[in-house]
Amino acid sequence: MKLSQLLNNVAIRCSVNFCDVEIEHVMTDSRKALRNSLFVCLRGGKSDGHRFAKQAEENGAVALLAEEAVESSLPQLIVKDTREALAIVSGNFYGNPASELNLITIVGTNGKTSTAEILSEIFRTAGYSSATIGTLGYQ
Repeated sequence: MKLSQLLNNVAIRCSVNFCDVEIEHVMTDSRKALRNSLFVCLRGGKSDGHRFAKQAEENGAVALLAEEAVESSLPQLIVKDTREALAIVSGNFYGNPASELNLITIVGTNGKTSTAEILSEIFRTAGYSSATIGTLGYQ
């Protein structure tokens, strides 16, 4: 998939050395970066992915998604929040499977589990796939 396709709906603040390269993987761990991958620089509690951009490049990354420019000759897409951008890029990469889901949320004080079970059974009887997630587990 071309880099420009992955970036659909991502708010890019600026780009450095942009080139519409082919992307085969989206990675957040520089040690596991593969040939033709987009490396996403995530900031964590203990380390900052921006520090590992060079390692990702050495392991085969061909583009970087970051919150600030790093020293690299790779195409770099600078965004405000790489975690938010990663969610959008991942959806684009996998064909936006969430767009195929219909979700129903049940809130209230009493009767949520019963209501969820009744609705789930109605949907299954009507021929739809159905799943429930709650404090008692999932089905």
